[in-house]
Amino acid sequence: MREVAAVLYENGAKKVSGLVLGINQLIVGNIPFKGWYCAECGNKMVLKRNSNNNKLFYGCEQYNHKTYPIEKGQKILKRINSFTGNERQDLEDAY
Repeated sequence: MREVAAVLYENGAKKVSGLVLGINQLIVGNIPFKGWYCAECGNKMVLKRNSNNNKLFYGCEQYNHKTYPIEKGQKILKRINSFTGNERQDLEDAY
């Protein structure tokens, strides 16, 4: 990320912002990514962008339901996808 920002600044960029998303990048193993679903309707919670201020947030696919700031959403996804003891052992066995 620093290298990309440096190149952009060297080429005249006044401001550089970046977002790195890396979820479930396992190549080997049988540990699936667990999605997050709306408590009101059961649809997926997805990453969205506020069109007024360009801030990212998590919200239900149905726009009228609950939303969460990105920090809170990341904590929820991390909790949902935390490894259990058995999953840790499965991952170690794969290597």
